[in-house]
Amino acid sequence: MQTMPHDAFYFSSKERYHLNSSKTNFLTINKPKPDFNFKLGMSDITETPTVEHLGMTRDNKGRSIDVDLRISTARNTMYALMGASLHGHNGLSIQASIKLWSIYVLPRLTYGLETLILHKTDMEKLNCFQRKTLRQLQGIPERTPNAATLLLTGQIPIAATIDKLALKLACSIFRLDNSTPLKQIAIHQTLQLETNTPSWFNAIRKTLWKYDLPSIFTLLENPPPKDEWSKSVNKAVNIRCMQDLITEAKTKPTLKYLC
Repeated sequence: MQTMPHDAFYFSSKERYHLNSSKTNFLTINKPKPDFNFKLGMSDITETPTVEHLGMTRDNKGRSIDVDLRISTARNTMYALMGASLHGHNGLSIQASIKLWSIYVLPRLTYGLETLILHKTDMEKLNCFQRKTLRQLQGIPERTPNAATLLLTGQIPIAATIDKLALKLACSIFRLDNSTPLKQIAIHQTLQLETNTPSWFNAIRKTLWKYDLPSIFTLLENPPPKDEWSKSVNKAVNIRCMQDLITEAKTKPTLKYLC
């Protein structure tokens, strides 16, 4: 691992730009017993419990600690769109409102979350925000069942949306050339998968099985084209979600006309 900061320092010297060691940190995920000491040139690199990369803040267990920030960003986007009449009463039609939600709010809410393994508490926060927002846009009571809230708008749970993004990202990695570092990491982790391994690729394996899609080994060996895979993922996830929502609705007598 020391090779990475060494190469970064070497190229900075070669290209005549400066890397500040006091602003350079490293994060150890699932830290083993021995401690690591890394150097940038002759200076030590400080280990931190959290680090921000590409707009996402992660802790030393590989989790994102800014789910609340994602929700806050999505809520601010909703406020910004209120000037365009995006609100429940006396505003845009429900069709237009849901379209704005899907195009502007949802991408900001889920940005970067497909790269993480979210805990149930984080996912519940995202689901609560989605349900509350969709109910407000439809002008229906807060106690409306979740199945009705989603079926009336044609939306799927936020977890399924993140699953779509994660599956598409995984296949993009599998399509890389075998000589690329990211593809080599994917091959290494996929070949060493175990049932309870806390790995992102293990989560992808379970997600593929959940939606009856080809196995991770099949995709690694023969990844499909981007457009074909995107259509397959969207179809599989949408069908599974609609089936689950309809099954849930059938258990509630007040929703029998939605099925």
